[in-house]
Amino acid sequence: MDSVLEQNILAIQQLELTIGKEELAQLLRSRKVALILSDSEPVHKIAARTAANLLSRLSFQVSIGGDDDSLAETVDDADQFGFSYNRFDEEGDYDLRIAIGAQAFAADILVYASGWNVFLTSNATPNLARQTSNEICGAMLGVLISSEAFNRTVGPTLGKKDFQPELCISLLDYSSSISKVPASLPPLYISRATLIGCGAIGNAFVYAISLLPEVCGSLEIVDPDWFTRTNSHRYILANVNVSEPPRLYKTTRAVEFLAHHHGLKVRGYEKNFDLFLTEDCDDRKVSFLISAVDNHAKRRQLGRETPREAINASTGNFTLAVSTHYDSYRHQGSPCVGCHYPYQGAEAERNSLIAKETGLSPGEVGRLSNSNAPMTGELLETIANFRGLNPNIYVEFEGQPFDSFYQHGICGGTEVKTTGGRAEIPLAHVSAGAGVLLALELIKRFTPALRQYSLDNFLQLDMLNLTSDWFRLKKIVRENCDCQREVYRRRFAKKYD
Repeated sequence: MDSVLEQNILAIQQLELTIGKEELAQLLRSRKVALILSDSEPVHKIAARTAANLLSRLSFQVSIGGDDDSLAETVDDADQFGFSYNRFDEEGDYDLRIAIGAQAFAADILVYASGWNVFLTSNATPNLARQTSNEICGAMLGVLISSEAFNRTVGPTLGKKDFQPELCISLLDYSSSISKVPASLPPLYISRATLIGCGAIGNAFVYAISLLPEVCGSLEIVDPDWFTRTNSHRYILANVNVSEPPRLYKTTRAVEFLAHHHGLKVRGYEKNFDLFLTEDCDDRKVSFLISAVDNHAKRRQLGRETPREAINASTGNFTLAVSTHYDSYRHQGSPCVGCHYPYQGAEAERNSLIAKETGLSPGEVGRLSNSNAPMTGELLETIANFRGLNPNIYVEFEGQPFDSFYQHGICGGTEVKTTGGRAEIPLAHVSAGAGVLLALELIKRFTPALRQYSLDNFLQLDMLNLTSDWFRLKKIVRENCDCQREVYRRRFAKKYD
């Protein structure tokens, strides 16, 4: 069983299904989806390219149809990321046929973009009065295609029986109301932004930004980790077919993907956030924070560092959330990044269980995890000795953050399970959706004409049960959050006022 398939099975089995591992493996690798590109609109080419990438990471058999020129970038991705696409055969037997663009052909679903609006419909007749769309809508349409393909072909096994005959979403305000605002994107100028975490969500953020026609300014990317065999199924920029990956840092791949934006100064930092603040930021100032970290404690810590402005994304099994934080510390009623993530007892239980498996104290586990501390040779040897193993067995993980070492080195890619539940591992399309929406909110914030459409201030999606109206909420501050303490308000004022 290949590592991508194995990791997808681990993620799906979190739902405590009655179906066995082998049966689930057979179900996934036998799913056949055809993506038929029916026009040459750039937005639809991006949608096909994105959907094919994500469906391959879900272990589906993907066939693509359309003229060769329109599919060129999709085919190039197959070579770059280690995929294998089949050519669409009109007589072929497919679990789902999806037409992308102006014509439905004999497809089960027609998908297309018009302006800021994206459509998925079982009706063979598209909306003919279409507007020019843009690259970010194409990326999100690709995410929705992969989500719908998964839901319709694997969803019944998960207990899902009902499917919306039509989805219509305006990505400008996340409602079912048709937006008529022109969708062409002007050059994006990012004065200075800092992406913290380049894992599955951060990968998708970088992918989305790479698709834009013109970007300039400054982007810092902070992540001390590298790609491994047990995470390539979720990372949209990872090659899935390298059996023994070299130590390729996520920041390195991200910088490569953005290199064509000659006006954008991109710099990667292979270090944790605290070290970055200490060594590379004046007075620990962060003008615009993009949070793509992977647990509650780290998000609370980001909030304590009082960034001037921030956007954040998080994921569960099939859920994702995006939040914006533009007035934290300055206005009493505006939540910081940490407000949405209160301390939970399961965090302490998780630390205790990991402590028992590593010989460390729960306090040490919490400190190493929350700070993304790199594993030293001495610490790895100590853990190996505690587990009765060869002292050099973990040498390949030297320098890797503690959480990554624990997940990949000890657990083999799965997460620790506590009585309060297992840490959730989302599937590829869920993380990709979170990252693309982060990019969309960045575009809105840094584009004067779109700033009025910025999220205010919380969005949550259930990717297994999507509707045309996405759940939005204006949240208030958490009463006992650190952002309500005077010491943090003074810190913020000292930095920026």
